[in-house]
Amino acid sequence: MGKNDYEKIVARIIQENIKLQKKNSHEDFHYMYKVMINSITGELVDRVIIEPMFPECSLNRQAHCLAHELGHHNLHVRRSKWKNRFFSWANKTLHLKLIAFPFVIYDEYQAWKLAKDICKEEDIDTSLIHYTKLKGVMSYWENYKNFLLTNIKRLFLAYFWSVLIVLFLYMTNKAEIKLVSILGQVQELFYFEGDKTFLVNILFFTIICFWIGKWILGLVIEPKKDIELRCKDDDM
Repeated sequence: MGKNDYEKIVARIIQENIKLQKKNSHEDFHYMYKVMINSITGELVDRVIIEPMFPECSLNRQAHCLAHELGHHNLHVRRSKWKNRFFSWANKTLHLKLIAFPFVIYDEYQAWKLAKDICKEEDIDTSLIHYTKLKGVMSYWENYKNFLLTNIKRLFLAYFWSVLIVLFLYMTNKAEIKLVSILGQVQELFYFEGDKTFLVNILFFTIICFWIGKWILGLVIEPKKDIELRCKDDDM
C-alpha cells in the first residue's frame, strides 16, 4: 500500500535529518521550524519541525504545512549566516515590527513557494495548497493590521486624555477646588485665560516621548530567542 501525503512529507523531513516533534495544539502556534543553536559557541545543535499533537485537518493539509516548514528549512540552509540572523531578528522583534513585517511576509511567501515545489517532488496533491497558504499568510496580515490599529488607537487616546487633563485642571481651579500637594501647583500653572491648545500639545508630546523612551529601553533589553519561523493556522 502506498504512502499518503502526510507520510510522504514526513519521510522527506527525516531524509533531511530534521527532527519532527509533536506538541500540544492548544499552544499559540501549530507548526514551526526551529533552529537550535549553542548560545556560547554559536554552533548548530539541532533542526526541529514542530507539529500539533492533534491536528484538526486533512492529511493533505497537514502535508502542506509541513512542506511549508521544510521550505523555511531550505531557505535557512541556502542563506548566508548574516541573512539568517537578519530574518531571525525580523521574525522575533516586537519593537521594530513596523519595519520588520515586510521581510517577515516576504519570507513566508518564499517558504510557501518552496513548499509547493517540495510537494510536487514528493507527488503530494497541491490542488488545495493555495487555500492552506492563504490561511497561513492571512494570519500574519491580520496580526499586523491589529498592531497598526492598536497603535493608532493609543495615539487618539493619548490626545483625548491630554485634553481631558487640561480641562479638568482648569475647571477645578476656576471652581476654586484646590487639589492637594503637587497637583495644586500644577493646577495653578494651568489656570489662565486664553488659548490652552499648547498645553494640550505639551501633555500629548510628553506622553509620546514617554512611549518612545519605553520603546528604546525595550529595544535595548529585548531578549534573544531561538530562530522561530511560524506557520499559523487556527483551524488546524
